[in-house]
Amino acid sequence: MLRISCIEIYNEKVRDLLADPGKSLHVNEFNQQTTVKGLREEMFVSTEGVEMIIRRAFENRVSGATALNELSSRSHVILRFVIECYDDDISSDASLYVSFLNVVDLAGSENVKRSGVEGERLKEGCKINTSLLALQRVINQLSEKKNPGFVNYRDSKLTRLLKSSLGGNARTLIICNVASTELTQTLQTLRFAARAKEIKNKPRKNRMTEGMLPRYIETIERLKAQLEENRKNDTVERDLINKNIELSKEVERLRQCILTSQILAQPIQTVRDRRNRRRTWAGPKAPYAVDSNSPFGKFLRFDVNPPNLDSDDESSPPRTAEEATTSQVFV
Repeated sequence: MLRISCIEIYNEKVRDLLADPGKSLHVNEFNQQTTVKGLREEMFVSTEGVEMIIRRAFENRVSGATALNELSSRSHVILRFVIECYDDDISSDASLYVSFLNVVDLAGSENVKRSGVEGERLKEGCKINTSLLALQRVINQLSEKKNPGFVNYRDSKLTRLLKSSLGGNARTLIICNVASTELTQTLQTLRFAARAKEIKNKPRKNRMTEGMLPRYIETIERLKAQLEENRKNDTVERDLINKNIELSKEVERLRQCILTSQILAQPIQTVRDRRNRRRTWAGPKAPYAVDSNSPFGKFLRFDVNPPNLDSDDESSPPRTAEEATTSQVFV
């Protein structure tokens, strides 16, 4: 398994060039290893993928124009490759090995007078020179003939991140750039290279008990077993799908019934003034009309709005005689 990450050290701030370049990340040390919290790693399986990732990372790198260079690098960049592999076959007791490859592109030391920088560019140049001086001190301490004592890696973010590559369990290759027109800087560069060449490391294989590769293999095996189980239960799955469809139809039918019940449950508005609705009016008296107040009319007097028809509620009180309505009947 191969993973790659890209770190930029700009003004002594660590940034992730594969994620959000504007966000600063924290450098932590755990179990004698330096890690960057929140650093994004990309996995790849081809050289084309590596080239695309590197191109994308360097597009986010900070650069600026100076009097000596129109595209001067204003930061250090570390491309870190993580390689996980097994020694023999993949089994529970097989040895897992993890290796780190750091490819570092350092910004060149800057002569403030010759570059003519000022403002933000001047601040960037000072930070670059400070980190390069910290790297030179670490190289000098590691290259001592006797066993080196305390090595101050913590003077700079650059030396902290390169701790595993400079001393101890690592092979280090340094490529220096010189120019015949820059005699003084060329001499300083060659002295730096000579001191770095004196560093003696004893690299060995890094055997790990935990890593991402075993977890990925375990996940793949678990998914394969789950896929095989699903294939065996293909018939059961189809039955469950059909049952879910039937249940969905039943739920929709019940939902429509609930809506219909709500419509039917709306209160029916009744006419409050039933007395006016049931009142009967007669025309003018005819010559042979029987007066309801006469002895004969009292037998024909009747109530056209009886109590039982006036209200839907049987418990309503009876009406008085004045509320009753009479009518004239023609004979």
